[in-house]
Amino acid sequence: MKKIIAILLSIIMLLISLNGCNTVSEDSTNHTESTSVSENKSEESPQGSPQEITPNPVSDFNYEENQDGTISITGYLGKALEVVIPSTIHGKAVTTIGDGAFMQTAITSITLPDTITKIGQNVFYNCHSLLNITFPKDLIKIGENSFTNCISLKIINIPNNLDLFCLEYPAFYNTPALEKIIFDDGREEIKGYAFFDITSNVEIIIPKSVKKFSADPFFIHGPAKIIFLGNFPEILEKTSFYGEPTIYYDPTTEGWNECEWKDQYPLEPLT
Repeated sequence: MKKIIAILLSIIMLLISLNGCNTVSEDSTNHTESTSVSENKSEESPQGSPQEITPNPVSDFNYEENQDGTISITGYLGKALEVVIPSTIHGKAVTTIGDGAFMQTAITSITLPDTITKIGQNVFYNCHSLLNITFPKDLIKIGENSFTNCISLKIINIPNNLDLFCLEYPAFYNTPALEKIIFDDGREEIKGYAFFDITSNVEIIIPKSVKKFSADPFFIHGPAKIIFLGNFPEILEKTSFYGEPTIYYDPTTEGWNECEWKDQYPLEPLT
């Protein structure tokens, strides 16, 4: 009898052991499947990386070849509101935006390549929805009325090589949403004629590099703030601002305490 009981106990223990092994195997299989699903999800949703700005297709533009073999954009045929000008067309550098090329279009932003050196007359005239434009560093010329009636334009930067002389009409006229005009650091002289006709409460940032300054480029009709980051500059031809701006200056710089503007305009130190 003892032998029979011992045999029965051995059989029961063996069955328990086999059942435990099956449980572990099932758990292991489920874990492997879960890991596989997780990996698949990771592959389906990779982390995105910043993409380069893609120019509009060449078919979006009218263009012509200049005498020097470069290209001028002469018109816009596309439907996109955010425009990126290509730097080359058929292997030739795009250097000019021709007169009236985007006039009265509904574009909201435009990116110009570094190859652009000239913007013609009336290029963005009556572009009421234009919000943003960044000028390339080698831009030399902006024609008359190029941004007249760009009533949504907010911020513009002025590259160092840009000529501020516009002979008949200002390049920026009736831009009531304009908030900030930033002259790039490195420019040593600011002079010109009626480049900005300012009606908004705008900030004009003058960098430390400016040594000579003329007020002629600015016709100010509102409470503008002109912020000088460097020493008081040499005033060219004793010019004065049209309008009554407030001048802000860095109190750690030189020449402001006894400057010729002291009794002419409100002078406020930056804090």
